[in-house]
Amino acid sequence: MKTFRYTLSQSIARKLWLIIFLSAIAFYAPAQEPNRYYLYVVPADDSVKPDGNNRTMGSPFLDSIFDHFEVTAYEYAFPGANNPRLAITCEIHASGDIMELKTVLDSSLTYSLIELAEYYMIPIGIEDETPLSTSPDIYPNPASSLLYLVRNNQSQVVEQVEIYDLSGKRIQVTNNKSKSDPVVIDISDMPKGIYLLKVYTKDETATRKLVIH
Repeated sequence: MKTFRYTLSQSIARKLWLIIFLSAIAFYAPAQEPNRYYLYVVPADDSVKPDGNNRTMGSPFLDSIFDHFEVTAYEYAFPGANNPRLAITCEIHASGDIMELKTVLDSSLTYSLIELAEYYMIPIGIEDETPLSTSPDIYPNPASSLLYLVRNNQSQVVEQVEIYDLSGKRIQVTNNKSKSDPVVIDISDMPKGIYLLKVYTKDETATRKLVIH
């Protein structure tokens, strides 16, 4: 009985906190422009993982937050990824204020990681992507400091990675002589913008768009 009362009290307290918090946001928040951002998140437990319908597997508390902020997409960011962390990383897209949503989620303790990402318009004329048949996961993209390439197939070792600007000039080359996985590339000194990433394995070459922000 004590356990039941404690759990019920927790549930009521969380709902009251949510009502007060969202009421304050609704009262003070100015009108917002269309979102330029979305979120990368890592669920803290199974109940807050995506259910396939843009809501959670079993968290009414989080679903109510999603409803308030008009979340339009809640899904896995890297479906089929072999890397355990990437496999559970999700994206959240919303029509409501994404900055306020991040603030609420930061306070809710429902995710072990919450990272802001920005939409970019890809200019016409950029070379189309040519993915590998077993293309490595590239995370994050957009990126700002470190870029990770995680292979999805143990036989497809990333041997070399080249970064080109939009004029076709090669900016950076990373040779993976040690055959490490993931391949980590430091892009912290590169100017913001859109680049082409060429990934070489023993048998194939892939071209991917990379955004640095």
